[in-house]
This record gives sequence, C-alpha cells and structure tokens, in this order.
Amino acid sequence: MIIRQLQSLRGIFALIIFFHHFYYPTGGALCPPGGDCGVAFFLILSGFVMTDGYSARVIADSFSYKRFMGLRLARLWPLHLLCLAAALAIYRFGYPPAIVLNALMLQSWVPEKLFYFSGNAVSWCLADLMFCYAVFPWLLHAIRRHTRAALIVYAVLCACVLSFGVWLCPQPLIVPLMYIFPLTRLLDFTLGIFLWIAFRRFGNRHSRPAVWQGLAAVLLIATFAVYGRVDVALGSAMLWWLPLGLLIFFSASPRTTVLNRLLGWRPLVAFGNVSFSFYMLHVLAVDFLSATLSRTGVALPWGAVLALDFVFCITLAFICHRWFEKPVNNRLRSLIIKTTTLK
Repeated sequence: MIIRQLQSLRGIFALIIFFHHFYYPTGGALCPPGGDCGVAFFLILSGFVMTDGYSARVIADSFSYKRFMGLRLARLWPLHLLCLAAALAIYRFGYPPAIVLNALMLQSWVPEKLFYFSGNAVSWCLADLMFCYAVFPWLLHAIRRHTRAALIVYAVLCACVLSFGVWLCPQPLIVPLMYIFPLTRLLDFTLGIFLWIAFRRFGNRHSRPAVWQGLAAVLLIATFAVYGRVDVALGSAMLWWLPLGLLIFFSASPRTTVLNRLLGWRPLVAFGNVSFSFYMLHVLAVDFLSATLSRTGVALPWGAVLALDFVFCITLAFICHRWFEKPVNNRLRSLIIKTTTLK
C-alpha cells in the first residue's frame, strides 16, 4: 500500500535529518530536533508499512522466514556496504572490531560511540531495522492474536523504558540506550504495527481528514518548538509518537485533501523514492565536499555551502538509486525468490 503521500513523507523526513546534520559556522545544528524526529518517523513508518505488506503473508502456510529476511537484507545490505567502503576511504581510519560489527549491521548493540557511530555514522539505524525485521513475524502474530493484552504490555514497557531514561539512566548512556539501542527502538517499530491495525479498523471512518492532518502538522510544529525544553530521554523518541502517529495515520488515507495533493506532487514522490540513498549518503557527501573545499582553499557563505551540499547529495542519491541500489536489489530479490521457492 505504499501510497504516494507516504513515499513523499519519507523524502521530507530524510531532508529534516539532512538539516540536522548541517551546522551553522558557530557550530549549532541547523535543525536540532531533526535527528530524533526523523529516526522516530522512519521506524514507526517501517512498522506500519511492513505490517501492511506482510500482515496476511506471515500467517500463511507458505510464509518463508528465510525468504523474508533475505529480502530485507537485499534491501539494506548492498548500499550499506557501499557506504561503509566509502566511509573508510573518506575518513581513512576505522577501529577493526567496530568495522566488523558495522559491516554485519550489529554496531548499535554496543553502547559505545566508537562502535555505533563507526564507518558511515548514520548506518546505526540499519542495525535497529534488521533487529525489528528479525522479530517482526512473531511480534505480529502475538499482537494480532492478543491485541488488547499486547497493547497493555506495550504501554507498561513504554512506561518502564521512559521512567528508566528520565530518572535512572546515567547521562552518558542516554544516547546509546535511549536513542540507539535496538531493544529500545523496537518500541517505535511496534507503534507502527499498532497504528496499522488501528488504521485497518478505523481509517475510513473518520470524517474531515484534512482537519486531522492539519492537527497533526500543528502538533508536530509544537513538538519542534518544545523540543529543547524536555528531558533528552523523552525527546529521543516518545515525544514524537503522537504527532508522527497522527501524521502517518491520516496521510495514509486515500481521500483527497490539500496535504495529500501536495504530497502527491511528482518531484516530491521521486525524492521519496531515493530517500534511502539520500539518507545513507548525505553525511559522507557533506564531509567529502567540506574536505574538498578546505583543501582547495575555497571559502563560501554558509548558505551557499548548504545549497551546494544539498544539490551534491540529491544528485548522488538519484545516481546511486538508479545505477546501484535499484538494480542490485532487483537482482538479489530475483535470486532469493528463485532459491527459496517451494517446489
């Protein structure tokens, strides 16, 4: 059901993460909440989309876990390895144990910056996604069979994790445990599963979807405004759940609204299609361009640097998606489906 507006939202939030990683000359991030907000969005959306695509398949007798995980690896691993190789070439250093875990998409399990930000720093999120995918079939089974009980257990777990982060977690461990750690971020992914179940039951019953989309947008803007005033453990993820959940829920509606028309704009959809390449490449591209400008002695105003970085990143993203990500993924998908087809 990957409808156009959800695809466009991927591009928008990838851009928000890009702004988070671009710094003013004084050192401050252009969009401080962008990292927390963007990661939460992608994890929630992944749970929503994965449930939509596999809700019926995982309960079928023909479901193949081997094929399922193979297809997930085919989607993430090739581009990840390409970016890891590029990172080693650009930065010219790496801690071997961390690089090994990074290559295996296991780096976020080690609560040490040297590990989870190794290689291509943004790739830590892939380790979280692979863990979410690995437990997804069993998680979905449990939620669908015992939805009310699962919701209660989920609420209790969220309360426990948030309480630990706000009152018990040592300050140096807040980022690795509340923002990075796969078990913690499974809560975001699981929210996406619950969100899809709610959408299937109630998604076509609400009236005035444009009003609800507007409310979600207002809540999201308000959350950006209060971000710097809340506890960092809350801001890492749960602060964003309500506005992002509402945004995904009501943007998934096929009804015609002003926002859906905007999100259906072809250039925005096209950018959404390459958002994974854009996300994976943007830090490497910005650092490479910055080093190149520094070596040549070229000094540009920060606005010009921002524009140059964006054009460079988006150009690389389209090239990478067209000539590497898409063809390699298609080839691997065909191979995996062929080798795992029941005879």
